[in-house]
Amino acid sequence: MTEVTEKKVYSVKEIQEILAISKNAVYKLISNDPPFKILKIGTTYRVQKKSFDNWFEGNDN
Repeated sequence: MTEVTEKKVYSVKEIQEILAISKNAVYKLISNDPPFKILKIGTTYRVQKKSFDNWFEGNDN
């Protein structure tokens, strides 16, 4: 039996869709002191879901 775990990160594509902005705009946002936590694994970026969601909802936590 496979357990379903809650997603912990967003991809650049998912951030692009959530914010309705271009991929280049996402990369600019995450490269200039982003207001949420970013993980860089090799050449791939991931955005910490909890951190992004708090920022998006206007929470300071």
